[in-house]
Amino acid sequence: MWVCRVILCGVTRGVLPGEVGWFLRAGRGGAGGAVFWLGGSGGRLVVGDSRMGRWCFGLCFVGSVVLVSCEGLRLWVFVVLAGVLWAGCSGGDVENGSGDLSGVERSLVGREELGRVQAWAYQLQGLDGEGYARLAGLEADLLVVDGFDPDSAAAGVDVAGQVARLQEKGGPGLDRRIVLSYLNVGQAEDYRDYWQQGWRVGVPSWIVAADPDGWDGNYQVIFWREEWRRLVRGMVREAVRLGFDGVYLDWIEVYEDEQVVAFAAAEGKNPLREMLRLIGDMREWGNEALREIRVAGGSGESRGKKQQGAGEFLLVAQNAADLAEQGEQYFRLIDGIAQEQVFFDGAAGDDGPEGDCPLPATQKDVGSSGYVDSLSVGCGDLADLDISSEWYLERLTAFREAGVKVFTVDYALVPENISRVFSRAEAEGFVPYAAPRPLDRIGTVFGR
Repeated sequence: MWVCRVILCGVTRGVLPGEVGWFLRAGRGGAGGAVFWLGGSGGRLVVGDSRMGRWCFGLCFVGSVVLVSCEGLRLWVFVVLAGVLWAGCSGGDVENGSGDLSGVERSLVGREELGRVQAWAYQLQGLDGEGYARLAGLEADLLVVDGFDPDSAAAGVDVAGQVARLQEKGGPGLDRRIVLSYLNVGQAEDYRDYWQQGWRVGVPSWIVAADPDGWDGNYQVIFWREEWRRLVRGMVREAVRLGFDGVYLDWIEVYEDEQVVAFAAAEGKNPLREMLRLIGDMREWGNEALREIRVAGGSGESRGKKQQGAGEFLLVAQNAADLAEQGEQYFRLIDGIAQEQVFFDGAAGDDGPEGDCPLPATQKDVGSSGYVDSLSVGCGDLADLDISSEWYLERLTAFREAGVKVFTVDYALVPENISRVFSRAEAEGFVPYAAPRPLDRIGTVFGR
């Protein structure tokens, strides 16, 4: 689906016909299409590369010519044109979360199914057609991919079709896979469709700092600002439209970032409370979108009816294990938690190993000469090695005991390290995964 939206603010203020002109501005639309800006009014038209998208743009273009040429009729032409476009070209818009979802059909899953997951995998890069085909061949119950990956869009990947394909089979615990889309809730990323030309730290004001771990193009945000919340809501709804069962939330811990904390103090905000509010709202936004879709299958009576709680929009949080201290207030907001580098870490950029850097076993080992001396070249510079496996395990155990499904993703490449990851995690009742730190290829789903 595609959205053609015309906003002619200047028309009602008596803008001269010559001031209303169309021109193409390079950029990408929120739903993966091109962005056409309406000169003189600041309005925007988002269309796609499909036949419907081209039809929309053609109609808009013809309408604009008529609008410019007909002095006395320009307002009436605009009203009729806008009505036709709104009725005939509605669809998903990542930026504001609009669009009709009633035509999307698929079976739904929920927290119960997530609790039965026995194997999972996680890949964020290299998601072309071949990448998705390799994922489809895995014996895994849960897959996490980047549903908004710009490389997938550039390669012409039908993401909705690939998601449906991934859901066709299951793994050792489920007959039908759960597929989640990665979503960075604490950072703006300059390779996403919503990113606009000229954005940088300070522009807009809610982009406050570069990523502290060295990921290029990622920026910490003031996540409680309404502009950012609208973008997140749009991405949640787009994930539902694409057929994902939920989202996998990264950078929840941005509420602890020094820059973000400073802005919170200046604005009289509690950043932790605001993050919990955002997560709770994402649950509502997702379930709201699910209520607009049709459930596939079932009896003739149920087929075609609106979804009425037959499934849940799933939220799996990555990291922020210290939020276990919030107890039920946080446990009830999420369905699962996936913790990185419980036992092994790797470098985020190109200047270090992709994995096999062991964490300190206990808090007593953190910074000790014995531990530091044991690290291989390249591992000593990793900041995450100042937290122990013991620290993570204590907090993840609290999640498990509260009924929250626990996953781990460790950056281990050597077979003996992979085996250690799986044996330790499974002994704790967690579901492990081992992969290279860039997450650009499939790692190990089963340790042995």
